[in-house]
Amino acid sequence: MRGVSVAALVCLCVLGACQAKETQHVGIAPTEVSLSELASRIGFELPPHTELLGSSKENGIDEAVLAKVVIRVDEWPEFLKHAALSDADFVESKRYLLGNNNGWWDPERAAVLPTAQTEVAAGRYLNVGVDRSGPGRIVLYLMWHET
Repeated sequence: MRGVSVAALVCLCVLGACQAKETQHVGIAPTEVSLSELASRIGFELPPHTELLGSSKENGIDEAVLAKVVIRVDEWPEFLKHAALSDADFVESKRYLLGNNNGWWDPERAAVLPTAQTEVAAGRYLNVGVDRSGPGRIVLYLMWHET
């Protein structure tokens, strides 16, 4: 009886290890994107002094790109124009569109983060969160995704 129990335990451990290995290969790890690739995805050039703080691209049935960038305050009107958005489009109640914190992607950190969404192409959307808490700069949380 004890031999059967040990054999069953060994089989369960081996099965668990195989399933764990299988799970590791199912997902594709996110990769970083450059500012030029980000601009290509969102369909417009970012302001000239844009600084990339973090980025990731997730491939799957629907692709997604997350980017956290800094622009100068005086570049905000240009960004709005290219994104086909206005200040009135940004509301705090839409910040849920940016999801939860994950490493450098930390939209929940900002005390105030008015957010808007725009359709940049058929079935492709850009969510934009705006953190104006720093002097002379704006941190933008950009989430481009397909549906």
